[in-house]
Amino acid sequence: MRKALISFSLLALSLSSMAASSVVITVTGELYAPTTCDLSQPPTVDFGDVLTSGIDNGEYEQPIDIRLDCQNRNPLQSVSVQINASSGNTNLIPVTGAAGFELALKRSGAAQNLNTPIRMDQDGPLNLTLTPVKKTGEAYVLGSFQATATVVVSVQ
Repeated sequence: MRKALISFSLLALSLSSMAASSVVITVTGELYAPTTCDLSQPPTVDFGDVLTSGIDNGEYEQPIDIRLDCQNRNPLQSVSVQINASSGNTNLIPVTGAAGFELALKRSGAAQNLNTPIRMDQDGPLNLTLTPVKKTGEAYVLGSFQATATVVVSVQ
């Protein structure tokens, strides 16, 4: 009977030491909705009639009226936009039709490279412009011209 009493005492001791080593875990955090963004539909940029003598002097610079609007911005995600143009190089968008020039893309007055993300910390206009510039070593081919670029917004 003594053996049973000793075993029972050790069992009771281990149960009481387990209760003394418990801890309370406090969990905190903040829940965010995903950031969602939209770009306003840009109007068609119409250069109208362009004289070759006006190319390269900024005379025909045209704004591209695009605006970024985001909802539920949160610190866990960043927003960027990127202007893509097939066959474009640096900040130069090629034209089809007429030849001998291309369109220089600028943002807030400075060259904006194509296919390069632009971090957007605020909503508002993208401040983009296009300016015809002469292509080095190429003669002008007169006629109507077109160019296409795609603006993509990315939330990561």
